[in-house]
Amino acid sequence: MANQPLVTARATRLSQLLMFVGCMFIGIFLIGPLLGVAALMPFYDDLSLQGIQNFIQNPTDNWEGRFAILIIQGVTALVGFILVPLLYLRYFEARKFGSLHERKTSFLPILLALAVVLVVMPFMSAIINWNANLQLPGFLSDFEQMAKAKEEQLAQLTAFLTNMKTGGEFFFTLVVIAILPGIGEEIVFRGIIQKKFTYLMNPHVAIWLTGFLFSAFHLQFYGLIPRMLLGVLFGYLYYWSGNLWLPILAHFLNNGFTLLMIYLYKTGVVSVDIQKTSYGVVVVILSLLGSAALLWVIRKLTYRPPEPVGVSMEYAEENN
Repeated sequence: MANQPLVTARATRLSQLLMFVGCMFIGIFLIGPLLGVAALMPFYDDLSLQGIQNFIQNPTDNWEGRFAILIIQGVTALVGFILVPLLYLRYFEARKFGSLHERKTSFLPILLALAVVLVVMPFMSAIINWNANLQLPGFLSDFEQMAKAKEEQLAQLTAFLTNMKTGGEFFFTLVVIAILPGIGEEIVFRGIIQKKFTYLMNPHVAIWLTGFLFSAFHLQFYGLIPRMLLGVLFGYLYYWSGNLWLPILAHFLNNGFTLLMIYLYKTGVVSVDIQKTSYGVVVVILSLLGSAALLWVIRKLTYRPPEPVGVSMEYAEENN
């Protein structure tokens, strides 16, 4: 008993996780939005507190609202999901972004990870449709009505934000909806939270738990399951490869490809509305089997079983 450390590596991991979550919430819900509103001031001369409140309550009342929402969302994502986590790593754990990459990767695993995102889309579309039409038991009717009202509100907001008419609007929206979340959410959920969880529990449980938290954070009950599965997909890409760039690029492609297809449809370049496209059973099954095969190849190419060392040793090596 006398030779055991007063603070174990496991307790240290847990305290680091709690500290990080606190820092992240301050960045996302306080510092980020305040800086986002400050970023609007050069564009709006009459930006008052009452005007901000009216805008938040009715953001789609005017076309300028779209620009304002994207500015606030982009600054919040940059601060809360990228700058604050990187500052946390630097000053609380004395680490840099590069420490989130355990191993280097090559072009082929990256290419296969991007291919998985495209191949799995028909299967994910079927899961999205199933989750969107999920009927809850009668005793949850109040929650169901609230969740559906929230879903309808978010659908209207998404349609408003993705109503892009020029290449400049598309690029600006791409940065806010695809690039910043692709980098930031993967740093937070896979690079830090999932990694901490893997030291506290079984890695597979850590991946699924992180996927659930990733989805729950978006506050969309009728999109909970498909987004969780997407988070699990990104989680395994990171766990197998040991390189955060695989889930970052996969996340970016998932958001960016959908946004590109919406833009091309809105501008009349293509006649397919990806948001309303449905797939037959055969296509969905082939999508599932194809994505599973690609994931198997990625695992064979990248996965390296962890070294059989103690947690305390592993912790010491990482922080040296």
